[in-house]
Amino acid sequence: RAPHQAFAGHKPRMLITQESPFTARVLFDAAEMLKFNALGSYRLDSDMPMPVFFKPHVTMDEVLPFAQKTGMVMAMFSNCEAVRTEYLRLLGQHITVDSYGACG
Repeated sequence: RAPHQAFAGHKPRMLITQESPFTARVLFDAAEMLKFNALGSYRLDSDMPMPVFFKPHVTMDEVLPFAQKTGMVMAMFSNCEAVRTEYLRLLGQHITVDSYGACG
């Protein structure tokens, strides 16, 4: 995207964050966001997507064959943010959710 008018002639600036907009309020501040030409984040719709996840070490005897899987949704997170955790709980009232991590 083209540089913003306020910074024409300056080097491009990129904001890089792995935080949710709920914890990085700057992402909702239009005046602050105008200072940046691009956003790099975990979101796939950001200018520079950087999805981050840590794959746990799993041995083959721990893997459940696909035919035996029961959940329609798999949730894996350990940052037990209240809204996300409540959403997962409510979702589990309607469909089967396989939950992994500290919040499940």
